[in-house]
Amino acid sequence: MEEIIGGIIQFIGRFFIWFFLDIFFQVICWGIGWCTLKIITLGKYPKKQTSEKAVAILGFIVLLLKLIGIVIYFNYF
Repeated sequence: MEEIIGGIIQFIGRFFIWFFLDIFFQVICWGIGWCTLKIITLGKYPKKQTSEKAVAILGFIVLLLKLIGIVIYFNYF
């Protein structure tokens, strides 16, 4: 009986982790990447045929760079 309950709890935990990571990458990282590409290319890119994964990865990189900048800023002051 304990194994069944433990399996159900693991399934629910994994589902919530997957759900929040999917929302993080599809909404937050994609939005940051899309805005970054629009600013850098003066509105010409990304187009509809652009890979959503590439835009989300760019957004994640920009988000990491912002966080690194914040950490460096607050360590000096």
